[in-house]
Amino acid sequence: MTDGPISPRLKNALVADLVMADPSRDSDRLLLDPMRDEDDWVEHFARQLHIDAPWGSGIPDTLVFVLREVDELLRTWPPRHDAETCRAIAHEATKHLRPLEVFGTLLAGPPTWQRETITGGRIDKLAAQMQPVLQKGLAAELGRVLEEWERWDVRDLRARRNEARRAKERADEEARRQEFAAAGRERRRATDRSDDRKPLFIPPPPGYRPPKPTPRPPPEPT
Repeated sequence: MTDGPISPRLKNALVADLVMADPSRDSDRLLLDPMRDEDDWVEHFARQLHIDAPWGSGIPDTLVFVLREVDELLRTWPPRHDAETCRAIAHEATKHLRPLEVFGTLLAGPPTWQRETITGGRIDKLAAQMQPVLQKGLAAELGRVLEEWERWDVRDLRARRNEARRAKERADEEARRQEFAAAGRERRRATDRSDDRKPLFIPPPPGYRPPKPTPRPPPEPT
Protein backbone atom coordinates (compact mmCIF):
# COMPACT_ATOMS: atom_id res chain seq x y z
CA MET A 1 0.00 0.00 0.00
CA THR A 2 1.36 3.41 -0.99
CA ASP A 3 0.56 6.97 0.02
CA GLY A 4 -0.07 9.85 -2.35
CA PRO A 5 -2.86 10.53 -4.83
CA ILE A 6 -5.11 7.77 -6.09
CA SER A 7 -4.88 6.58 -9.68
CA PRO A 8 -7.12 8.04 -12.42
CA ARG A 9 -8.69 4.61 -12.76
CA LEU A 10 -9.74 4.56 -9.11
CA LYS A 11 -10.92 8.16 -9.34
CA ASN A 12 -13.20 7.15 -12.22
CA ALA A 13 -14.42 4.17 -10.22
CA LEU A 14 -15.39 6.31 -7.24
CA VAL A 15 -17.84 8.37 -9.33
CA ALA A 16 -18.89 5.61 -11.75
CA ASP A 17 -22.24 5.02 -10.05
CA LEU A 18 -23.16 8.71 -10.36
CA VAL A 19 -22.03 8.92 -13.99
CA MET A 20 -23.78 5.73 -15.11
CA ALA A 21 -26.97 6.30 -13.12
CA ASP A 22 -28.03 8.99 -15.60
CA PRO A 23 -25.82 9.08 -18.71
CA SER A 24 -27.77 12.03 -20.12
CA ARG A 25 -26.66 14.38 -17.35
CA ASP A 26 -23.60 16.58 -17.71
CA SER A 27 -21.08 14.57 -15.70
CA ASP A 28 -17.91 16.09 -17.15
CA ARG A 29 -17.21 17.89 -13.88
CA LEU A 30 -17.17 14.56 -12.04
CA LEU A 31 -14.91 13.02 -14.66
CA LEU A 32 -12.45 15.91 -14.70
CA ASP A 33 -12.23 16.48 -10.92
CA PRO A 34 -8.77 15.23 -9.81
CA MET A 35 -10.21 14.32 -6.38
CA ARG A 36 -7.14 14.90 -4.22
CA ASP A 37 -8.95 15.10 -0.85
CA GLU A 38 -9.24 11.91 1.19
CA ASP A 39 -12.61 13.09 2.50
CA ASP A 40 -13.93 12.98 -1.07
CA TRP A 41 -12.59 9.45 -1.49
CA VAL A 42 -14.32 8.35 1.70
CA GLU A 43 -17.62 9.99 0.78
CA HIS A 44 -17.81 8.42 -2.69
CA PHE A 45 -16.59 4.99 -1.58
CA ALA A 46 -18.94 4.89 1.41
CA ARG A 47 -21.90 5.69 -0.87
CA GLN A 48 -21.11 2.75 -3.11
CA LEU A 49 -20.62 0.45 -0.11
CA HIS A 50 -24.01 1.60 1.26
CA ILE A 51 -22.40 3.05 4.38
CA ASP A 52 -24.70 5.92 5.35
CA ALA A 53 -22.60 7.59 8.06
CA PRO A 54 -18.92 7.32 7.09
CA TRP A 55 -17.55 9.84 9.58
CA GLY A 56 -17.80 7.76 12.73
CA SER A 57 -14.68 6.83 14.66
CA GLY A 58 -12.45 4.50 12.67
CA ILE A 59 -14.56 4.42 9.51
CA PRO A 60 -12.63 6.94 7.36
CA ASP A 61 -9.28 5.28 8.12
CA THR A 62 -10.76 1.86 7.37
CA LEU A 63 -12.13 2.98 4.01
CA VAL A 64 -8.90 4.74 3.02
CA PHE A 65 -6.96 1.56 3.83
CA VAL A 66 -9.33 -0.48 1.65
CA LEU A 67 -9.06 2.08 -1.16
CA ARG A 68 -5.28 1.89 -1.17
CA GLU A 69 -5.47 -1.88 -1.50
CA VAL A 70 -8.12 -1.64 -4.22
CA ASP A 71 -6.01 0.85 -6.16
CA GLU A 72 -3.36 -1.85 -6.43
CA LEU A 73 -5.97 -4.34 -7.68
CA LEU A 74 -7.11 -1.93 -10.40
CA ARG A 75 -3.65 -1.84 -11.94
CA THR A 76 -4.47 -5.26 -13.46
CA TRP A 77 -7.65 -5.55 -15.52
CA PRO A 78 -10.05 -6.99 -14.77
CA PRO A 79 -9.44 -6.52 -11.05
CA ARG A 80 -9.62 -9.56 -8.81
CA HIS A 81 -12.84 -9.60 -6.80
CA ASP A 82 -13.00 -13.21 -5.68
CA ALA A 83 -14.16 -13.96 -2.14
CA GLU A 84 -10.67 -14.78 -0.85
CA THR A 85 -9.15 -11.50 -2.10
CA CYS A 86 -11.95 -9.38 -0.67
CA ARG A 87 -11.93 -11.27 2.62
CA ALA A 88 -8.19 -10.69 3.03
CA ILE A 89 -8.53 -6.95 2.43
CA ALA A 90 -11.50 -6.69 4.82
CA HIS A 91 -9.61 -8.61 7.50
CA GLU A 92 -6.54 -6.36 7.32
CA ALA A 93 -8.75 -3.24 7.32
CA THR A 94 -10.75 -4.20 10.41
CA LYS A 95 -8.47 -6.33 12.59
CA HIS A 96 -7.11 -3.40 14.66
CA LEU A 97 -10.41 -1.55 15.18
CA ARG A 98 -11.40 -0.90 18.77
CA PRO A 99 -14.70 -2.39 20.02
CA LEU A 100 -16.65 0.87 19.67
CA GLU A 101 -15.27 1.35 16.15
CA VAL A 102 -16.35 -2.15 15.14
CA PHE A 103 -19.83 -1.58 16.55
CA GLY A 104 -20.12 1.90 15.00
CA THR A 105 -19.04 0.66 11.58
CA LEU A 106 -21.61 -2.15 11.70
CA LEU A 107 -24.35 0.34 12.57
CA ALA A 108 -23.27 2.70 9.78
CA GLY A 109 -23.30 -0.03 7.16
CA PRO A 110 -26.12 -1.52 5.11
CA PRO A 111 -29.06 -3.20 6.89
CA THR A 112 -27.73 -6.67 6.05
CA TRP A 113 -24.83 -6.06 8.46
CA GLN A 114 -27.20 -5.26 11.30
CA ARG A 115 -29.34 -8.33 10.71
CA GLU A 116 -26.43 -10.65 11.45
CA THR A 117 -26.53 -12.49 14.79
CA ILE A 118 -23.86 -13.31 17.35
CA THR A 119 -23.89 -15.76 20.25
CA GLY A 120 -24.30 -14.57 23.80
CA GLY A 121 -21.36 -13.99 26.09
CA ARG A 122 -19.54 -11.44 28.18
CA ILE A 123 -19.75 -7.78 27.15
CA ASP A 124 -15.97 -7.47 26.94
CA LYS A 125 -15.92 -10.35 24.45
CA LEU A 126 -18.54 -8.96 22.07
CA ALA A 127 -16.01 -7.12 19.90
CA ALA A 128 -14.26 -10.40 19.13
CA GLN A 129 -17.59 -11.76 17.87
CA MET A 130 -18.57 -8.63 15.96
CA GLN A 131 -15.28 -8.24 14.09
CA PRO A 132 -15.83 -11.35 11.90
CA VAL A 133 -19.37 -10.09 11.14
CA LEU A 134 -17.94 -6.77 10.00
CA GLN A 135 -15.21 -8.50 8.00
CA LYS A 136 -17.77 -10.71 6.24
CA GLY A 137 -20.08 -7.80 5.41
CA LEU A 138 -17.29 -5.52 4.20
CA ALA A 139 -15.83 -8.26 2.00
CA ALA A 140 -19.21 -8.93 0.40
CA GLU A 141 -19.85 -5.26 -0.34
CA LEU A 142 -16.32 -4.82 -1.68
CA GLY A 143 -16.76 -7.76 -4.05
CA ARG A 144 -20.06 -6.34 -5.31
CA VAL A 145 -18.55 -2.89 -5.93
CA LEU A 146 -15.52 -4.30 -7.76
CA GLU A 147 -17.81 -6.37 -9.95
CA GLU A 148 -19.80 -3.24 -10.84
CA TRP A 149 -16.60 -1.35 -11.69
CA GLU A 150 -15.60 -4.15 -14.03
CA ARG A 151 -19.05 -4.12 -15.68
CA TRP A 152 -18.86 -0.35 -16.19
CA ASP A 153 -15.23 -0.66 -17.39
CA VAL A 154 -13.98 2.31 -15.41
CA ARG A 155 -10.74 2.39 -17.42
CA ASP A 156 -12.50 4.75 -19.86
CA LEU A 157 -15.61 5.88 -18.06
CA ARG A 158 -16.26 8.78 -20.44
CA ALA A 159 -16.55 6.37 -23.39
CA ARG A 160 -18.85 4.08 -21.39
CA ARG A 161 -20.96 7.11 -20.44
CA ASN A 162 -21.22 8.21 -24.07
CA GLU A 163 -22.21 4.71 -25.20
CA ALA A 164 -24.90 4.54 -22.53
CA ARG A 165 -26.10 8.03 -23.49
CA ARG A 166 -26.47 7.04 -27.16
CA ALA A 167 -28.29 3.85 -26.18
CA LYS A 168 -30.69 5.85 -24.03
CA GLU A 169 -31.31 8.32 -26.84
CA ARG A 170 -32.11 5.45 -29.22
CA ALA A 171 -34.45 3.91 -26.66
CA ASP A 172 -36.19 7.24 -26.07
CA GLU A 173 -36.62 7.76 -29.82
CA GLU A 174 -38.08 4.28 -30.22
CA ALA A 175 -40.46 4.92 -27.30
CA ARG A 176 -41.63 8.17 -28.94
CA ARG A 177 -42.13 6.35 -32.25
CA GLN A 178 -44.18 3.64 -30.56
CA GLU A 179 -46.24 6.26 -28.73
CA PHE A 180 -46.93 8.14 -31.99
CA ALA A 181 -47.92 4.90 -33.75
CA ALA A 182 -50.24 3.94 -30.89
CA ALA A 183 -51.90 7.37 -31.00
CA GLY A 184 -52.44 6.96 -34.77
CA ARG A 185 -54.04 3.55 -34.29
CA GLU A 186 -56.33 4.96 -31.62
CA ARG A 187 -57.42 7.79 -33.94
CA ARG A 188 -58.21 5.29 -36.69
CA ARG A 189 -60.23 3.15 -34.29
CA ALA A 190 -62.17 6.22 -33.16
CA THR A 191 -62.93 7.08 -36.82
CA ASP A 192 -64.06 3.52 -37.51
CA ARG A 193 -66.41 3.58 -34.51
CA SER A 194 -67.87 6.87 -35.74
CA ASP A 195 -68.45 5.40 -39.21
CA ASP A 196 -70.25 2.40 -37.71
CA ARG A 197 -72.93 4.71 -36.27
CA LYS A 198 -73.78 6.24 -39.67
CA PRO A 199 -76.83 4.85 -41.67
CA LEU A 200 -75.84 2.23 -44.21
CA PHE A 201 -76.18 3.52 -47.79
CA ILE A 202 -77.01 0.91 -50.45
CA PRO A 203 -76.47 2.16 -54.01
CA PRO A 204 -79.33 1.52 -56.52
CA PRO A 205 -78.86 -1.17 -59.21
CA PRO A 206 -77.66 -0.11 -62.68
CA GLY A 207 -80.44 1.44 -64.85
CA TYR A 208 -82.72 2.12 -61.92
CA ARG A 209 -84.97 5.12 -62.33
CA PRO A 210 -86.91 6.45 -59.39
CA PRO A 211 -90.73 6.58 -59.92
CA LYS A 212 -92.26 9.85 -60.91
CA PRO A 213 -94.15 11.57 -58.16
CA THR A 214 -97.97 11.16 -58.29
CA PRO A 215 -99.61 14.48 -59.30
CA ARG A 216 -101.75 16.04 -56.67
CA PRO A 217 -105.48 16.43 -57.62
CA PRO A 218 -106.73 19.95 -58.12
CA PRO A 219 -108.51 21.44 -55.19
CA GLU A 220 -112.33 21.11 -55.21
CA PRO A 221 -114.31 24.29 -55.92
CA THR A 222 -115.89 25.85 -52.91
